[in-house]
Amino acid sequence: MTVYVDDWRQLATVGPVTGRWSHLTADSTEELHLFAERLGLPRRAFQGHRSDPRRDHYDVTEEYRRRAVEMGAVPVTWREAARMRRLARSGSKDGMDADIREASTSSECLDLQQSAQRDDFGTCALNEVHGSLCGSSGRDDIVDDENA
Repeated sequence: MTVYVDDWRQLATVGPVTGRWSHLTADSTEELHLFAERLGLPRRAFQGHRSDPRRDHYDVTEEYRRRAVEMGAVPVTWREAARMRRLARSGSKDGMDADIREASTSSECLDLQQSAQRDDFGTCALNEVHGSLCGSSGRDDIVDDENA
């Protein structure tokens, strides 16, 4: 089992904290909670999705992101994180690690970026990381009609 932290770095104010936020995810929700506890994140910061545990995550500031990597979380690009979810959704766990490592430079990833295709959740592939995790685009300049 592995814990991941992406490089989303969305500028936002959450409660009293303004900063750049990324996502801490894991292969299992249990492992995610254990790692988050070691990292010092309160359980109330957990964003769980009963219908789709692949979307379970904690939002983390740059400081927590750096500490998570120091503690062993695997840093991935937001594109790699999106690809992991697509592979998990398709049931293809075999060979996922190799696919993850080449995802940010793969022609498939570049094709997705250029075409901005919509996946089966109706989210734009360019915004799949925050869209599939939080249910919204996460970007101020993108209108998310489903969650407006």
